[in-house]
Parts: sequence; structure tokens; C-alpha cells
Amino acid sequence: MPDSDIRDVLILGAGPAGAAAALWSGTGLNVEILERTKKSAQGVQLEWLNQAARAALGDAGISRGEAVAATIDRVRFVEPSLSKSTVAVLDEPVELVHVERLTEAMLSAARDSGAVFNQPAAVSRIEVREDLVALHTEDGGSSLGRFLIFAGGTDAFRMVPGFVGATAERSESSICEWRSCADPPRLATKADPGIELTIILDSRDPGTYGYAYVLHNLQVIGFVSHVEDEGHIRSEFDRNFSRWKASGLFAEARFSIEQTVVRSVPRGAALETESHVSKRCILIGDAGGFVAALSHDGLHAAIQSARIAVDTCRTALTSEQPQDALAEFDHKWRHDLVEFLRLPNADLRFLVPLVFTNELMAKKLASAFIAGTNL
Repeated sequence: MPDSDIRDVLILGAGPAGAAAALWSGTGLNVEILERTKKSAQGVQLEWLNQAARAALGDAGISRGEAVAATIDRVRFVEPSLSKSTVAVLDEPVELVHVERLTEAMLSAARDSGAVFNQPAAVSRIEVREDLVALHTEDGGSSLGRFLIFAGGTDAFRMVPGFVGATAERSESSICEWRSCADPPRLATKADPGIELTIILDSRDPGTYGYAYVLHNLQVIGFVSHVEDEGHIRSEFDRNFSRWKASGLFAEARFSIEQTVVRSVPRGAALETESHVSKRCILIGDAGGFVAALSHDGLHAAIQSARIAVDTCRTALTSEQPQDALAEFDHKWRHDLVEFLRLPNADLRFLVPLVFTNELMAKKLASAFIAGTNL
């Protein structure tokens, strides 16, 4: 087959991680992004974007104006008993962004740089040959590339040869979220004041907590926990919400369990995975478990893991031993992301009481939640 038919890199998945990989590919690589057409049933998804991610996107010339819904400038921590709270003002405000709009901005920039976007492309099989990867689609088509960056999410990563079984037992968490308004949030303006993020702590398990914020026409209340199934997380959220409301924390919220949205988050799972590299393939984003263990923030890790993956593929393309060059991805992401992804060094069970008596400790914990800094 002619070399012109073979891409330098195939990117499977056009979520935040896949879009970022396409963005970092720039004009130097011949890239094709494949995405199965699928409308999200989760409605609007908002996540915070820390300073490091904002700086990286700024370097790439990405304007976030069409994606920013609000700016978080302070965090209110509520004691597990709900009897006390304290507010920590952030040194660096954090943007709350509309994930779909931010993703589209990255994809648009990638298209402008020459990336080919193939949608709908329902990939049914991944074939890894000695010198390339072939993605076969349900309609009988195929795409060929020297390397594959797999950003297809947690539901599909097991289809990649070399990862079956090795990553099947990863621990995952779930987020149950209730929104008081079906309308999409309006975009932030420079005149808008910053908003407050409320974190309801759990002294027994640092990976379990409630959160809430209000912006413009939307109130969001969520619950994060390690759970076994969707029914369990809804039940736990219902129980906790009733307790929060009885205490007066969310007295005005008219909650209905039918209005909740549940999504699975592989937070911290990257640290449990022995390798994110198989033959001619790298896993990134949710597929690789790149989600912070404390905050469930996946945007920064998606953007940075994509950048490292693309740089690794560039090196591998000119290497005499491409697979050895590809294997360097594991070392590089651990160097750059391990502090962001893992739980804080301090034991939060002992730290929680200090948050309500020590202003510096409250600020440190707020930064850990919102910016991914370690304690």
C-alpha cells in the first residue's frame, strides 16, 4: 500500500483527551481522529480547569471564552457533622468550563492545522500489525496509522490488544449529580463575580464527599464515592441529600432522584495500571485512568497526557526502535502527573478537623481539590 494512505497517528475518541491529542499534533503530523457519533445522555457537563491546563491551552492559542461558565474563587468546607464550615479564598481562581464547548474548540483548531476528522466511525476491531495499526469500522471501512493514541474512554479500552485483563480490575468511582435547572448555563462575562464551591467532607473516606455550586440559572449538587453500581450511588446520594437538606444546607433545593445524572470516573486508576503502552498504542484520558484521585478532575490530566503521548509518538516515528521509544510514555507521564493524580500525602482523616481551625490548612486543602496540588 502507498505510504500516503498511512497516517502518522490515529486518534480514537474525540472527547477532551482525543481532542487535545489532535491539537498537540499541530501541522507536523499526519493525523486522523475517529469518533463514534453519540449524543451524551448526561446533558451539560461542567468541570473546573486549573491554571496549568489554562496555560497549556493558551500556549496552543485556544480561546476559552466560549466555554467558561464561571470562575471559582473560594471553597467552603463543611464538616462531616454539618455543624461547622470555613471558607478558603483561592490564590489563583479556577475556571468552571463547559466540557463539550472546550473540546470543540480544541477539535476546531486541530482541523485548521490539517487533522482529518472521521465521524461517524464506529470502530469494531483494532488490528495491530508489525509496522502499523488498522482500525476497522462497522461499515466495512478501515484507517491505517503508524501509531494509535487511544482516547475512547473507559467503556472501550479493553478492545485494545495487549490490555485485555491487564487493566480489567481497575477501581473506579461514581459521581451522582443533580441540577436544579434544565437550561444550559450561560457563559461568564468579565463583570461576573467569582462563585463559591462547597465541599462537604467525609472524615472516614477522603474519596467520598459532596459538592455544590450555584451559577446564574443553575444549581448543581453532587456526590462522589467508590460504589459498585448506579443504583448504589443514587441511593447514597439520596440519603446524604436528605441529611444535608434537613440541616438547612440546601433548604431551597427541590430535589428529585429522577433528575440525577450518574457517571463513572476512573480517578486514580492510572496509578494502578502497570503500563499505558502496548504494541504501537498508547492509552490516555479516561481510558488510561487519568483522573485525579481526590478531586475527580480529568481535564488537566487529559490535556497533559495527550501532550506527552503526541511528543512520544513524534520521537517514535524517527526512532530505529519505535516500540522502545513508545515505552518512554510511562516514565514521562509519571514524572509530570503522579503528584496531580494521587491522593494527598497527608492522611485526610486527621487533617479534616484542622481545616476548621487553621486557615493555611484550609487553603492547602482547597488547592488540592481545585488545582490538583499535593499537600
